[in-house]
Amino acid sequence: MDYDQLKTFLVVTELNSFTKAAAFLHITQSTVTSRIAKLEEFYGVRLFDRNNRDLRLSSKGLELLPFMQQQLNLYEKNETNCNATHP
Repeated sequence: MDYDQLKTFLVVTELNSFTKAAAFLHITQSTVTSRIAKLEEFYGVRLFDRNNRDLRLSSKGLELLPFMQQQLNLYEKNETNCNATHP
């Protein structure tokens, strides 16, 4: 699990769309799909329930959402702290 995967997961969750998340993050939709697949493999669960017109967090995705938000906040806080100590 890395920063880009976490960020992608949270943006997909917010926008309810792989396509919109890709545009927002300035990456391809296949990159979004790949990052989500890697997270799903890492956790061994489906994070989203998908069908033709709908994308929703799965029950496991909902369980993991607060943890992933916390992890992303820690990544960003650490980056800020590192940048502050190494100008």
